[in-house]
Amino acid sequence: MIDLGAHPLYLSMLVHGEAPDHLTAQVGFVTGREVEDNAAALLRYPGGVLGVAEMSMVGNYMGYSLEVVGTEGSVAVGPADQRVMLRTGQAADWAEQELSPALADPFDQWVEWVVAGRTDPEHLPLVRNVTRAIEAAYRSAEAGTVVALSSLS
Repeated sequence: MIDLGAHPLYLSMLVHGEAPDHLTAQVGFVTGREVEDNAAALLRYPGGVLGVAEMSMVGNYMGYSLEVVGTEGSVAVGPADQRVMLRTGQAADWAEQELSPALADPFDQWVEWVVAGRTDPEHLPLVRNVTRAIEAAYRSAEAGTVVALSSLS
């Protein structure tokens, strides 16, 4: 969860625009190593909205997909071609969405900030919330219970 699991966690938070208030998780040890090689977390956000974050290091294909399903429509990014597809209201078909220009590479941005001695206050709260979510995931998996992120320091 601490490696690849961080990515679906922060994507879920970015989609929802806030941190979850509760989290429950399971981790697996398919390869028998000391570190989990697959994990899943269920994130509950204020208002009852749910998010699911999954990661695996044991699949023979490491696909990437993102789905957001809401009351007014759905957005899906496919694992094969990375197209962004939208389906709204009562539409019978999915419509491919034009992509915005790519942002600068995050690693390049980080190097630029370090060299310039700048900080990134916009992303710092997200980093803290992802760290809390990872800690909550491990606590949840160990105890077999739901963990409130507010219970973490």
